[in-house]
Amino acid sequence: MTLEQQSQNSLLNSFNETRNTTLQLVKNLERDDFGVQTAVFMSPPKWHIGHVSWLNEIVLSKTQQDYKFFSEELSEYLNSYYNQFGKPHDKSKRGVMSRPTVDEILEYFEVITNRVRDVISKPLDKETMYLFTMAIHHECQHQELLVYDLQHLLGDQYRPAKRNESPISLNKEKRRLELMEDYTI
Repeated sequence: MTLEQQSQNSLLNSFNETRNTTLQLVKNLERDDFGVQTAVFMSPPKWHIGHVSWLNEIVLSKTQQDYKFFSEELSEYLNSYYNQFGKPHDKSKRGVMSRPTVDEILEYFEVITNRVRDVISKPLDKETMYLFTMAIHHECQHQELLVYDLQHLLGDQYRPAKRNESPISLNKEKRRLELMEDYTI
């Protein structure tokens, strides 16, 4: 396996693990928890889930010829402060929006996850790999913000799901050990 293929596999594994982690953070929420915004400095969970998908969609639009956005309504709601992609939605009013619905946001998350997986499972140039790596890092930052916001929203009632080793995590660890063997002198 070439270094480029290893890097590509690592990107796909990182992406999968990051997306799984985002879903694990909200796994134990009730449907009503997803749209609540208790202060102007926090965002509802559904917004975080949608926003990280939106940023991946921005990367798709920059790297895929003739890319068609999933929804103009979602793009407007999920833009935080990126003026080059349209007028950002007022952060203090993210929780007053009943639309898009939680189901629509979760469908969007799944659709964009699958679109990104399709793209990053094929050979990529360095610029495209860099942009998707940046999107993964951005999602990790939002996971931290999401936990903070969930703690503000639910206080002691927030109970993140216990992390079980997913097949993706086990494969990543197995691959890491294989790579270590390859470089053993």
